[in-house]
Amino acid sequence: MKTVFGFVLLAGALTGCANVSSAMPGMSPATGEAWYSKDTTLGALPLSSNIYYCSKETPGKCTKAEMVSK
Repeated sequence: MKTVFGFVLLAGALTGCANVSSAMPGMSPATGEAWYSKDTTLGALPLSSNIYYCSKETPGKCTKAEMVSK
């Protein structure tokens, strides 16, 4: 029983739930662009957050935005 419980805890720690936590459709009809964020959580504990950009030129294909520092 301890082995099964340990396996369930390990599987829960290695996996998480992903959900879209926010979107910005405000000017999408005018510009054709959109931004949204996708968070990965384990219960109430946030693990990561990613921002995606959907351009007007490639409808239906969104790319992960990255911070560029100079």
